[in-house]
Amino acid sequence: MDANDNLDRQILSAQEKSGIDLQRLRSDLSKIKQEFYPQTKSLSDKEIQYLCLCLSRDSLGKIAYYFYKHKLPSAEELEQCEDLSRLTRNLKSEMSLTVHKYIKKLMNITEEERKPSWKKIIDFLKQSERYIYSPNLTKTTTKISVLIEMESSQSIGILQIQQLNDLLKQHGIENIKISELIENSQG
Repeated sequence: MDANDNLDRQILSAQEKSGIDLQRLRSDLSKIKQEFYPQTKSLSDKEIQYLCLCLSRDSLGKIAYYFYKHKLPSAEELEQCEDLSRLTRNLKSEMSLTVHKYIKKLMNITEEERKPSWKKIIDFLKQSERYIYSPNLTKTTTKISVLIEMESSQSIGILQIQQLNDLLKQHGIENIKISELIENSQG
């Protein structure tokens, strides 16, 4: 499994657990990041992973363990990690310069103020309605023009086009729809 597959799974999991549209949030946070760091185009993979794990409501200790040991720990592994408090402090310090900074700007909180809890951040994002994740809303429609030539002794009109659409549906093809007749010529 490559890193992109893992990141994609983390994004989907975080969206489902938090109800937050991560694509939109990432886009907005990337724009904020560019205000602070104009040479950057988007959030780093680490920033995205951190955001996903926080939105999934994982503990900071579990997230710190993940970044320094490269795996999500079991409860036992977390308990036995001797340097967990140091790892947690380091991660919190690192993210206060990046993700926390962008989140505060998004929420119109001054840099001097403490970052709210992730529960409050999620509540804020949901209240704005801009970031509500709905799998049904993320579908897009792609329009492709296809030329179909048919020989027929009858002219083809809107009724025949509807019959063709019905025929496609009868055969389980519901995501393709013939929408119009371009030309009706005799030859």
